[in-house]
Amino acid sequence: MNVKLAEGLLHDQISFFEEQHWQTFFKASAEKEQSEVLREWWNMFALLARIPTIMVDVDSMAERAPETQEEYYARKDRNLSRSLTIRQELRTWHEEYQRIPPYANSFHHNPPPTDETQIQSKIRQMYMWGAIFVNRVATLFLPESQERTAIEDETQKLAIIGVLSMESPSARYPAAQYQWRQMRLHHEGIRLTKDLWKLGIHEREWRKERDAVRSRWKHYASTSWLFLRESGSTLV
Repeated sequence: MNVKLAEGLLHDQISFFEEQHWQTFFKASAEKEQSEVLREWWNMFALLARIPTIMVDVDSMAERAPETQEEYYARKDRNLSRSLTIRQELRTWHEEYQRIPPYANSFHHNPPPTDETQIQSKIRQMYMWGAIFVNRVATLFLPESQERTAIEDETQKLAIIGVLSMESPSARYPAAQYQWRQMRLHHEGIRLTKDLWKLGIHEREWRKERDAVRSRWKHYASTSWLFLRESGSTLV
């Protein structure tokens, strides 16, 4: 289902999973679950299903440059706003998830416990990918600021913990090995490019800023987009 989602987005402006009937379905599915962990899986998936809309729009900006200043700034502002909104909603979801007995450790500060289940491992990895992605979009468009620095620092911490999480026994089940290898490459790519992403884009002329944004995004998308397209139905 996720491959269909990714390929369909190449021709659509928004993820069809953002449509109200799909969001209603996710909510109803969560409410039917007796397991609190599975309930939060559905809630998280409803959030993550909104990310491809951002992904495809920014990818489109990189491949086919906006031709006017008005279009460039409108799309920049839209994707920055959406990424910051989803970032905050993911953090709120994470706080709720941590309240489930036996009270999961923070994904932002701790590697997985030894008794983490496979579904908990999947939730952890998908959360971290989503959090890193929206952080990347935010730092792509944010000007130099304390907020931008804080988001990039968080991204690096998540990438480090993400790599450590791959060593957890719960992350080694056969059905997810290919996806986890792609995820590991994604996290390691984040770490290797930290010096570049610490720096904001300072071009004053809009065309130069646009081209710098396009170049930086293409560099990042070479790992992140592959993961989404290849993840297939094992994400659900």
